[in-house]
Order: sequence, then structure tokens, then C-alpha cells
Amino acid sequence: MLENEIPRKLTRREREKAFRKQAILDVAQEIFAREGYANAGMAQIAQEAELSVGALYQSFPNKATLFAEVVLRQLEAGRKQVAELTSKQATWPEQLHAFLDFYMGWTVGSNSDFIRTVIELYYSSDPDIAPGVMERFRNLEQYAMDVVKEILLKSNQLSQGVDPDLAATVLVGALNAIYRSCSIGLLPRKPAEYIDDINKLIFKIGN
Repeated sequence: MLENEIPRKLTRREREKAFRKQAILDVAQEIFAREGYANAGMAQIAQEAELSVGALYQSFPNKATLFAEVVLRQLEAGRKQVAELTSKQATWPEQLHAFLDFYMGWTVGSNSDFIRTVIELYYSSDPDIAPGVMERFRNLEQYAMDVVKEILLKSNQLSQGVDPDLAATVLVGALNAIYRSCSIGLLPRKPAEYIDDINKLIFKIGN
């Protein structure tokens, strides 16, 4: 859109379609959180959203696509939250802790089936997943690494010659590894419960 271009108003049909999609996502998020991915069904989601099953499939072609959109909506909403949280912190350790708290904490209360499905969707090449979903996942991952890189550069804790992009990638990769390890039972606690341990490890390396 050009700088001085006036945004086009949505038509009534477009507004209704957007409203219906958000209503479906609200209901689906509640059901996935309550039932888990495996036990949630499209018919159940349609019923609680007060739609026909056919109308639901017009918006989302399958459960995997719907689940991916639910997760992405949560994560993308969190981007603004991360920026707000880190900007309120005065020191780099506080900024890093705020980032870790968000990145790891969003899974609190989710069961292992939910986490495992998120991971499976992230690495999936399933053609039925909505176009652009995986690209949005990658963009969110890049955003996380950019946030960490900025914090690390402010900290002056990187050893001489260490690439800040690589350092950020390693840290975010470690967080993702904790997700995966928790989802398959290699680590006994929930991902968010490792935040303090991660902080201690980072500070020890930095010192």
C-alpha cells in the first residue's frame, strides 16, 4: 500500500467472513486446549461454533490447518507482547528473562499432545496445510532470533569473534530442543519450568 493511499473498506461479506473465521479460531482454541489435538474433532468444533460442518470446512480444509492457525494466532499476538515486555526492562538480563518467560511460558497448561503437534506441524511438508503457514512459522522463528541477537549485543557478554547471529540461533535452537525433549518425555518437567535453569546457564557462560 502506498503511503498516502486510503485503505479499502471491507465489504459486508468480507467483514462477515473475517468475523466468522475469528469466531471459529476462538472456539477451536478452547477445544484444543481442553481436549488435546488428537481428541478434538471438526464436527465438535463446528457444533460449538454454531456452524454446519460444511461451513467449517469452507474456512478450514482440515483439522491440521485449523490447529496451525490457532497456534500461529497465539504466537503472532505474542510478538507485540514480547516487544512490550522487553522494552519495559532496564537491563539486558531482565530483557532476556522477559523473552525466555514468554517464549517458554506460552505452553504452560498445554498437554504433551498439544506440544508434539505444534512440533510436527512446524516440520511438516503436508500439502494440506494452508499456504503460507510454514512461511509464517519461519518468520516468527527469525523474529525470536532477532530479539535475542539485539539483547546479546547490548549485553557485551559475547566472546570476541563470536558471531551474534550464530549465538542467537544457538540459544533459540536450545529452547526449541527443550520443547522437543519435553514432548517425547526426555525431560521430566514442562518447558516453562526450565527458565531459571536457562538463565543460570547463560549467566555462567557470560561470566
